[in-house]
Amino acid sequence: MDVGDNEYTCDPHDLLSQIGEGGAYNVIEPLVDEQSNDQGSDGKSVVEKPYLNQEFDHLHDVYNFYNRYALHKGFGIRKSSSSKSSVTGELIWKKFVCDKAGWRAKHKEKEDGSEVVGWSRETRDGCMASLNVRWKKHGKWVVTGFVEEHSHTLDTPRRTKKHRSHNVSHKIFAAKDLMVWGRL
Repeated sequence: MDVGDNEYTCDPHDLLSQIGEGGAYNVIEPLVDEQSNDQGSDGKSVVEKPYLNQEFDHLHDVYNFYNRYALHKGFGIRKSSSSKSSVTGELIWKKFVCDKAGWRAKHKEKEDGSEVVGWSRETRDGCMASLNVRWKKHGKWVVTGFVEEHSHTLDTPRRTKKHRSHNVSHKIFAAKDLMVWGRL
């Protein structure tokens, strides 16, 4: 694996430890992928494909696993819908989708009927690729649904790294905001 192929990520709770004095931050260490360190016949690392009833200890483990898979395949991901228990209020179901899933809301109009300007280009195309997980009583997150097919062409490895889910800089700024507002 080349140095340029490393994925940089961190847990949101560890973000503050990455921020040094004066708002500077340390380099985030590459994620060690213990599951995919096996080398394939071509010398590249093998990334495991999600499967039904696959278990994870934490929700952030699910996100990191699916994000690693997405990086390998050529797409980005984002968190989508979720469901909480009506009894306890705890999160019991979560859906992660391709970053091109769904459609952006229609352009709004001003009171005079003219269209609002400043919208960026359309990046979504209704892709249905997703990963659903549910919290089970035995204390694990379990994959309950996986859609692999995409409605768009997948990106090259070089372009894939530009997707928001594979870029750590937005996580650093979020941690700085949390630190400033005292929310972490």
